[in-house]
Amino acid sequence: MTMTTYTVPLFLLALLIGLAPMALDIYEINAWNIGTAKAQPWRVKRAGALQHATRAVVAWCACLASVCRQRWVLPATVMAVALILGHAGYAHAHTLGGAAIAGHLSLEEVKTALDEAGRLYKGQFDDINSKIKALETKGAAVDPLLLEVREKLNKAIEDASAKNDAWIAMQATVNRLEKQGAGSAKEGGRDFEREAKAFNLERRSVLAAKGQTGQTPDVSVDEYKGYVKAFDRYLRTGEKGLTPDEMRALSVGTDSAGGYLVDPDKSGQMVKKVFETSDVRRFASQQTISTDALEGSADLDEASGGWVSELGTRSDSTTPAVPFPWKIPVHELYSQPKASQKLVNDASIDIGNWLNGKVSNKLSRLQNVAFVTGSGVGQPRGFASYTTSTTYAWGTPEHVGTGTSGGWGTDPNGIQKLNTLMGLLKDTYVAGSNFFMNRTTKFSIRNLTDASAAGKFVFIPSFVAGVPDQLLGVNVVVFQDMASYSTGSALAIAYGNMARYYQIVDRQGVSVLVDPYTSKPYVIFYSTARVGGDVIDFEAMKFLKFV
Repeated sequence: MTMTTYTVPLFLLALLIGLAPMALDIYEINAWNIGTAKAQPWRVKRAGALQHATRAVVAWCACLASVCRQRWVLPATVMAVALILGHAGYAHAHTLGGAAIAGHLSLEEVKTALDEAGRLYKGQFDDINSKIKALETKGAAVDPLLLEVREKLNKAIEDASAKNDAWIAMQATVNRLEKQGAGSAKEGGRDFEREAKAFNLERRSVLAAKGQTGQTPDVSVDEYKGYVKAFDRYLRTGEKGLTPDEMRALSVGTDSAGGYLVDPDKSGQMVKKVFETSDVRRFASQQTISTDALEGSADLDEASGGWVSELGTRSDSTTPAVPFPWKIPVHELYSQPKASQKLVNDASIDIGNWLNGKVSNKLSRLQNVAFVTGSGVGQPRGFASYTTSTTYAWGTPEHVGTGTSGGWGTDPNGIQKLNTLMGLLKDTYVAGSNFFMNRTTKFSIRNLTDASAAGKFVFIPSFVAGVPDQLLGVNVVVFQDMASYSTGSALAIAYGNMARYYQIVDRQGVSVLVDPYTSKPYVIFYSTARVGGDVIDFEAMKFLKFV
């Protein structure tokens, strides 16, 4: 068999493209084992098997080319096969690195990722750190490659930890929704009686805002079914496409802003999706109301008392201070996704599910930011938005400074400041307490040591599915919207009981106004919800400030 000179250059190029990722894979494995020349045997075997397979395919393609008498068959086929094999090998070698968490993870996926991360941590990671520590102890310069490899290993381990965090959050969401009665079903997979009760509660909230409390009777289950049917048609056609009977059915759910209440089945799906993506909601207190604000009070004082003998003098009891009142108003939050008229008219598309996905995604992202750093003006007040001080006072959370702006300082300063932070929290708040930080700050803690000769790390990641990472015996929770430690004067770490510290308030109901006119040829679905949030117990949380 003869291979023409026309084909050889293309063949060599395709083979080089296909095998290049394999060489990179072996290089990275060797880098993880600095000071050795070995690679993991199974990876070597896999590379050899792929090379053998590539040679076999090339020979087969050459035979095909000689039969077909077409010079382009061989280079084109070889290039396609080589690219596919090379890409598959490279993707398999990077199972942990840079994995994006999308959709629902299975428990087996999480276990596999954590097992691999555990092997990295107990093998290469420990070896790399011991070498870095030995060089630092001698006062010698640390090879930048060692530091780079340690960061790569840290990233791979943190990616596995992120999968575990997502699994834990998903399970928490399922448990919370089950407690709220989500998922019950009767007729056609829906409990219309339960939905009608929820719908009437939402209507009462709207009527109360209009000053019409008690003027309109609740809708029956049959009337509610008519509303659901009319609302589904409203989403596709707007008011112009409704019959007089459908307009009458829809009128019972008119919102104060001119739109219509989303029926509880759809709004419940929106709430579920918001819960799945809202980090703060997993830990803060939540309350659904039918008014415009939630009010309460904080008891900051107590009556005097003490021990006394049977005939001893009892002094008059000191009158306790009046409890400090607080009020958390709800703020309007909107989302206005657009859809083409063609999409809306397509009967094969569930416009309700499409709307749920668009609205819940936007609402959850806006809420996540507001619950952390919101100003309180036209939006919730974030739990990390208050001015803090080194001494506690009501309305002013307490913080511990690191002594270094945007950094941890020299070991063991980091561990000492974390211990000081934990010591500030009163015993009554310790049960249910967590560390809260973003992933960048959590990543930096991995390099903190106790400055001993052994260089022991204070942060030990979890390699057990369903068990979160811990720092000094306390669970670590990632709130990605918190400030990073490298930002000067940042409140980058919070420690305390979020359920006692922060209150989220939801007003019942989500409303939608369909607008087919403003942005032709698109239809705008102007959707609104009302949410509030604020701190209710300033003693329940302490902050580490990088200043």
